[in-house]
Amino acid sequence: MLVFSGIMPHPPVAVPGIGEKDSLGQIKATIRTMKDMGRELKASGAGTVFLISPHAFLERDRFLLNGVKQLCGDLSQFGFGRDFCFKNELEIVGKIERKVRERGLPVETYQGELDHGALVPLYYLGSKAEFSLVQASICFLSQKTHFEYGQTLGRILKKSPKKIAVVASGDLSHRITRDAPAGYSPRGSEFDKTLIDFLERGDAKEVINFNPELREEAGECGLNPILVLLGIMDGAGLDWKFEKLSYEAPFGVGYLVGRLKLAARKA
Repeated sequence: MLVFSGIMPHPPVAVPGIGEKDSLGQIKATIRTMKDMGRELKASGAGTVFLISPHAFLERDRFLLNGVKQLCGDLSQFGFGRDFCFKNELEIVGKIERKVRERGLPVETYQGELDHGALVPLYYLGSKAEFSLVQASICFLSQKTHFEYGQTLGRILKKSPKKIAVVASGDLSHRITRDAPAGYSPRGSEFDKTLIDFLERGDAKEVINFNPELREEAGECGLNPILVLLGIMDGAGLDWKFEKLSYEAPFGVGYLVGRLKLAARKA
């Protein structure tokens, strides 16, 4: 059963030891609300986290699930030495692989390490002793296909006896400011404002049909994970209300933290 759902960014600079005092101070709201997400996840009693990362190993034309026994990784490429390691819920992974294929969607497992798109949220969500993990990737298939993939995941996860949290990891536009890492576009902020508006209105259809030209111009990595997340809620028969906890973009990248308040769908 699903007990928790949210959206988190993955800036390595948000991890103390990578981010310096000055840079950490510029994203205080992001750090504070990611800590809040960790406390709320713990309070939910979730024993498994299903995490969708845009930086996990991916294929253009199929969805991937990490199939290693222990999901491990580190942020050493950013100068942070701590290792992360979580038990992989391989029973859930195997069931997803079978059911998704039965639905006619392309999916495979792979063997790999946790990426920074997973590790930064996990730094704030808790330790290996508190929950097990499933790591899913996105691909280059259509926005609608990502939502449909999520619907199939939701039908599976809602039947699990385990208490499951679903987290979409993703940064919004990478082109917000003149010194943004992907270059500047005046449409970067437009993308972020539009997506947040759709979420706050609870309009999944608008997210599915999001303007691909605006998306391309924004240089984002969060839309597909969010589409999978919303599909999971739909497939699980849950209504949701999005609450934005924080949004910041001091380094030219949009960092959104938000929770989805869940309720059983009325007949």
